[in-house]
Amino acid sequence: LRDQRRQEWEGLAETKRQLEGRLEQESKPETVTLTAAALLALRRQVDSLTSVADQRSQAVASARTRLEALWGQLGLRVPDELEPQEVAMLEDPLPVGPQVLDWARRREMELTELVGQMQGESKVLRRRVQEWVSALSPFDVPTGEEDPDQPLLPLVQSLREREEAISAQAAAFLNREIASLETFGANAGHAEATGLAVRLRATASVVAALKALASVPHILAQRQEYARVLDLIASRHGVHAAMTQFDQETSDPARFHRRGYSGVEENRRRVDLQRQLRAIDAALGGVVQAWREVHGDLRVDGEVYSPPEVPDEAFSATETPTQWEARRSLAGDAIVTARSGGTADSVVTARRSTGSAEGSVTARRPPSGSGAAPEGPVTTRRDSGAAGGGGGRERLPGAPAARSTTIGAPSTGRSAAAGPSPGRSRPKPGLQRTGTGVPARPDRTLARCKTTPHA
Repeated sequence: LRDQRRQEWEGLAETKRQLEGRLEQESKPETVTLTAAALLALRRQVDSLTSVADQRSQAVASARTRLEALWGQLGLRVPDELEPQEVAMLEDPLPVGPQVLDWARRREMELTELVGQMQGESKVLRRRVQEWVSALSPFDVPTGEEDPDQPLLPLVQSLREREEAISAQAAAFLNREIASLETFGANAGHAEATGLAVRLRATASVVAALKALASVPHILAQRQEYARVLDLIASRHGVHAAMTQFDQETSDPARFHRRGYSGVEENRRRVDLQRQLRAIDAALGGVVQAWREVHGDLRVDGEVYSPPEVPDEAFSATETPTQWEARRSLAGDAIVTARSGGTADSVVTARRSTGSAEGSVTARRPPSGSGAAPEGPVTTRRDSGAAGGGGGRERLPGAPAARSTTIGAPSTGRSAAAGPSPGRSRPKPGLQRTGTGVPARPDRTLARCKTTPHA
């Protein structure tokens, strides 16, 4: 019996020391008394300490539950962003000392107050961000999106970063718009755009400046239309530069002897360049005409701009791009309409080729009996002048015959039955006399000459 009581005494004494340690109470050494009354008293002490520890454990567990909810609401990372006391509350068994509960209550109050602050700051930041988004909504400026499911601390941080990014982006956009308006006003002579740029620079608030910019959509539309005109002009310059380069390449006669030369490819490229230029000129003429009807003269770099005129005549695929460009610049002089006898129109179309030694004039004459020249096409040659600097000649209907004669057509200066002029030999079939004493390119003879260049 003594041994049983001693064993029971030692167990109760060890449990008491442990409970006193958890409850952070001072532990006093117990005198070993193996009487029944002493054992009963020790049992009562252990039961009391156990009851206190259980009550405190329940209180600490409730406090930990509330703290865990606040941690999740704030977005605190567990356990990296927790206090040491909070980390201890995650361990088992729970600390049940009187200071643990007091600290848990203070920590709960701190976190609750922090939640209220973050909620208020998030509302303010949302309102500011919404103002920036509203100011930038009329323009194509990305503003990002908000994740409403974030905890408070990451949400507030993301709202701060978003507000900072949007404000910087809005300021940069406004500066670009002001510079663009200044350039547009100076180049196009647009006084309203220049005045708007001055007012925007004088506005201190970026949001107010953006709202003022959005209130004048007609100026922004005019600037966009003007930018399209400038793009077309730049495209035309690029195509014209390509045509000039192509003309330089095709002006070299040595290209015929290069390996891989293709006349079909050369002609395809020439036609493609001409097609591109015609399309750009047609579009450019339309937008410039529309601008003139609404805003008056179109100005580029402060000067009135006139688009190139597109003639109605057919385009030759055999002329070089430079010759075609020169003929297009003279389109106003290339078509001449004259009335003769008051009965029919005589339309004379003069084709000019830059850099060519000759030209042609084709006339459609009125019918016979009207007092005018006989019917039928009359083809004449026009010389660019001999080495002495003589000018070219054209023969229009009713004018004296020129020295240039096309073989196979009746000559107005000498009958065909009279034969050739004295001292002159009859030209060979297939050749033409150009009036310069040098035979023109033959039909088939030159094709067989590969080494000797023709005059």
